[in-house]
Amino acid sequence: MKGSHWIDWNFFSAVGAGQCSSSREKPNGWREARCRVSAAGQERGDARGLDGRILGRRGLVGFLLCSVATVLLSVVSAGPAKSATVRAAEGSGGGAGSADPTTGDKGRSQPSSELEEVATVEGRAPALSCWKTLGTADGLPSEKVFAVAVEGERVWAGTEKGLALVENGVVRKVYGVKNGLPFQAVTALAVSPSTGDLWVGTMGGLARFSGGRFDTFTQLDSGLVNDVIYGIAVDGPVIWIATAAGLNRYDTETGVWEIYDTTNTLMHEPWCYAVTASDGRVYVAVWGGGIVVRDGKTGRFREHRDPDKELEIDLFRDDGLVHDVTSAVAVDEGITWAGTYFGLSRYDGRRWRSYNQSDSGLAGDFINYLKTRAGVLWIATDQGLGWFDGTQWQTWRKGKEESEFRWLFTDSKGKTHSFPTESGPPSNTIFGIELDGEGNPWLATAKGLTHAWSCSGNP
Repeated sequence: MKGSHWIDWNFFSAVGAGQCSSSREKPNGWREARCRVSAAGQERGDARGLDGRILGRRGLVGFLLCSVATVLLSVVSAGPAKSATVRAAEGSGGGAGSADPTTGDKGRSQPSSELEEVATVEGRAPALSCWKTLGTADGLPSEKVFAVAVEGERVWAGTEKGLALVENGVVRKVYGVKNGLPFQAVTALAVSPSTGDLWVGTMGGLARFSGGRFDTFTQLDSGLVNDVIYGIAVDGPVIWIATAAGLNRYDTETGVWEIYDTTNTLMHEPWCYAVTASDGRVYVAVWGGGIVVRDGKTGRFREHRDPDKELEIDLFRDDGLVHDVTSAVAVDEGITWAGTYFGLSRYDGRRWRSYNQSDSGLAGDFINYLKTRAGVLWIATDQGLGWFDGTQWQTWRKGKEESEFRWLFTDSKGKTHSFPTESGPPSNTIFGIELDGEGNPWLATAKGLTHAWSCSGNP
């Protein structure tokens, strides 16, 4: 970086009055900053290393060495210094919390501009440095949020105790059984791009919210195969519903219902946990049955299974789906992603690739939901929020303490870097993900509805 020098002095790490420490630039381009001495003669460091460990003893020697380095390097070059490091400790430099531009709220989002600079240096976005969470104190009927849907400026949150409408970062309306929902626990949401109708899946039936009113569908009054709904996909005028007893197809133009289960498909189990539609095909995540795909032109089904059929371990790596207990599916740019309770799988039409937490940057093996856009995969796990672009991984995770958060970055070489951050998800249990128009995530979590974005941009 022009105007700034990075020094590798491994024989000392001083954290005295000068707040300076050693640094090195690794072969993969990641700068592990422990002491930055700029050409302008300024120096800045932190009392903690990038992995949160104390770097060394406080002392005068380190301060003098950094001072000498400052003088020497200021002779070598000139120009303004530009840091590409991450704050290594909470509160190390930095200012007040960054306000959510839609609400002016400073309460829950904190900036970390240097964290964003790291993502820029690495060539990967986003750097989610601002976080805002809505809970019961903000008007949600429950902190446990199972599903989220984004409709322009409106955000819908499906909770354990009803449906909430959020506009401009504020809960505007809550809907329950008394307002027309078939059941209070909302488990799935989907918005029709063509009509604007909101489809709501619950533990007791299906509902369509249109024109300010709910129309409900249950086993007793429609062709719905089961009232327990796990996923919904909108494919033009057709609505696909994943239930505990099979897959439903509902044509809103003709009013015709169809049922697909173990009797007329390749499904080995009836429990359908997720469904998505893409390029004329429908993809269903089946508990214990892998991924079942329906071709829209022929109406025929094919399946993707774990060839070794072992429930405890994956005997042969990359031979197919990592596990048959499949909980999530997403398709984008010809790539099929399958989330299971035992890892993640990627299929490009020819080859399979599996990922586990033990051998990649995957946040956790227990996957609840997948969302993909423009070649980037967002992963909802029980150990935080994950992000993967095919080469590099990111994870945002809450620590054990209430105000403890961490950001993990796994580079293209497979090395994971861990940083403390000032804010993050309120819970590591993420149930659902939806992206706004800027590609920023809204998260359905066990502790509220969360929006995350880069502090330098707009939410």
